[in-house]
Amino acid sequence: MALAAVELLKAAQKNSAPASSAAATPASSGSSTSYSATAITFNQTYSSSLYDEIYGKEEENKYTSAYDAAFDLQKNGNGLFDRRILDNAALVEKNLVNNEEWRVDQRQDSNGDGVIDETDELASASLLDAIVDSFDSELDLYIESQLQEVIETYGPSCNYNLRAIFGSPNSPATIELAKLGIRADAVGDHDHWQNRTYTFSLVNMEGTEDMTDEEILAHVYSDDAEILQDAQGNKGSIIFADCLTADGTAQGAEMNLSSILDQMGYECVSKADFMGNEDAYAELLVNVKAGLDNNQYASSNSTINTMYGETLTMAQAVCAVYGINADAPGQWSCNRTFEQTKQMVDKLGDSLYKGGSATKGEAINYGIENFKKDFNIDNYDTNNDGIISEQEAAEFEKDLEKAADEIKEKTEKVKQEEEQNQQQQIKEAKSEAKANIQAQQDLFKDAVSEAQNAVDEALKNGEDIDVIIEKISKKYDIDKDELLKEIDM
Repeated sequence: MALAAVELLKAAQKNSAPASSAAATPASSGSSTSYSATAITFNQTYSSSLYDEIYGKEEENKYTSAYDAAFDLQKNGNGLFDRRILDNAALVEKNLVNNEEWRVDQRQDSNGDGVIDETDELASASLLDAIVDSFDSELDLYIESQLQEVIETYGPSCNYNLRAIFGSPNSPATIELAKLGIRADAVGDHDHWQNRTYTFSLVNMEGTEDMTDEEILAHVYSDDAEILQDAQGNKGSIIFADCLTADGTAQGAEMNLSSILDQMGYECVSKADFMGNEDAYAELLVNVKAGLDNNQYASSNSTINTMYGETLTMAQAVCAVYGINADAPGQWSCNRTFEQTKQMVDKLGDSLYKGGSATKGEAINYGIENFKKDFNIDNYDTNNDGIISEQEAAEFEKDLEKAADEIKEKTEKVKQEEEQNQQQQIKEAKSEAKANIQAQQDLFKDAVSEAQNAVDEALKNGEDIDVIIEKISKKYDIDKDELLKEIDM
């Protein structure tokens, strides 16, 4: 785990008050201690050694190969990671680590007042740095878990296509996340926009208990929805990008980049920190959820636009990838700005949305919390005597093993279907991207031809050339200066 996160979490543990009004009792051998949500736990007991075991250690093994890191996580994660984590892991170095062209604008404290707000300037960061920096809190582990749960529930019905899952403002997947206080937005470099980088952020949900789904969506996606933060002021907001294979689908390695990058030595809080203590991960999620339900996390006074400047919603972006702007900087580019992309998105309006139709299935073995939540050995105390007999324990183990086999079988079936479709998806995505680039090139050629003819005519008649160029550049939605470079005068 990142050293910064270690100190953060230890400081939170030390400085936060206990959840109850009673004074905290110092932990002794064999005892346990409760801490408030801002100190990672909420009215739950953890062993006194938990923080030393999980947060107080440095990673001994750092991988130079992302695939090796992913393979180790899948092999030794004891249920934290499934086979999908290997999908496209081999592309992490080429398309992410060594890619400086894919960038994200983030607000920095440019005026040095200690507060980041809309008076501060935006600074460009590589996608790699932006992803790593976004994973700095226990809130981020919770968001990642819920996102993985939703995608693994809806993904198998559509080969994990993001437009099918999130391509309407009120898709079932979007509503499920919104009920948890999680909103999804598209972010990026505003001078070189692409529709493939998304943030998932926890917002303040106080007062929403009796709201309808429609009201919750309006609340979560309001312009002034404030992002939650932990005890040290780190915001509950993660970045996920369709960046390893820019094909519009959620690949396994893309969904687990925080853990893969953590294993490669980058400083981020991740699920990989729980290798060898997997039960603590499940407990952590329960405690964070309890803290959220009881409004134990404070608002940061920051909104999505405060943090990233202008954004699209994820629903807009995953649809705009098709036909408007399918850039994957460092891989292929049409070089549209945010303003150009947004203009076309606004022009299409509700007709833009052609997704959100993915059907709900069963989440398949994506993390130990999903596997264990239906298996509590206490439920096998059939005579209610408070004692688990050998026969009852054997029945529990039998059912557990059967469930594991069923999950493995389902996972393998889905994996085979993925592998059969993956190459076709990549081929179609590249073909579509190529077609988009060709369409843009053809459009630009048409604009140049029309402008050249108009300029030639204007020169003969003594007309204002600037007015003509301005009119044609607006007609074709291209940059005026770029058009002028191609005109002979």
